[in-house]
Amino acid sequence: MKRALFFIVLLGVAVSPVMAQKAQDRAKVPPKQYRLAEFYEYSGSISSDGRYLAYIALDMGVSEDHLFVLDLQTKKRRQLTHGEGQGVDEVIMAPDGRQIAYEWFNEDGSHELRIIGVDGSGPRVLYHDPDIRRITPLDWSPSGKHILGALWRKDGTYQIVFFLVADGSVRVLKTYDRLPQFAWEGRMRVSPDGRYIAYDLLAQGSPQRDIWILSIEEGRELPVVENPANDLLLDWTPDGKGILFASDRRGTLDAWLIEIAEGK
Repeated sequence: MKRALFFIVLLGVAVSPVMAQKAQDRAKVPPKQYRLAEFYEYSGSISSDGRYLAYIALDMGVSEDHLFVLDLQTKKRRQLTHGEGQGVDEVIMAPDGRQIAYEWFNEDGSHELRIIGVDGSGPRVLYHDPDIRRITPLDWSPSGKHILGALWRKDGTYQIVFFLVADGSVRVLKTYDRLPQFAWEGRMRVSPDGRYIAYDLLAQGSPQRDIWILSIEEGRELPVVENPANDLLLDWTPDGKGILFASDRRGTLDAWLIEIAEGK
């Protein structure tokens, strides 16, 4: 399973007294909570098995943000990157929970896509281009062979791309002449079958966001959630048959689910 999504569904079914008692006993057990004062909620990633949390925090003694991993079982924290005048902007965990892709900025202002093991092993630069202003890892393909990313070039163009993890080669999925309104503000997620990309972006002439799907093979974009409200992508369901999103269309920010078939 690429990542876990949990839904609470209330059904009108009959249950035995024993089952009811077991449910009450489970309800008395408080959920696990972890307090991370330094955790930046806009850039963190948890492994599919729920053991590791990769996140960005301020490195003590320097003014830059760096990459940390917290083992949620042992409560031990490991700092994976260091350096003054250089640091980390975005992080995303691989499907197998063994590697982390992250955006690295250098002292000269250039940016790179890098990969490192959860245990700090095997750090390497996957992609570097002096013509790139920003490079952001957004998600991994289900197979773990590709990283979905966004390139903001110095000429003003913006590209949605796949990086091949084996050698860093790039496959351009979509190019925009100017920076679209979803860049670095919303979320992008690859479908579990690896055929589509879901993301949210600002509606035309509106401060609210809608949700779109991009076909990886065809390059076709289709809106799947259009509403005057603000709709924010959360993720695909594990079977790829739906998209979970947040919406304030009822006056409160609630979780919604829409069914998806063949990218529609």
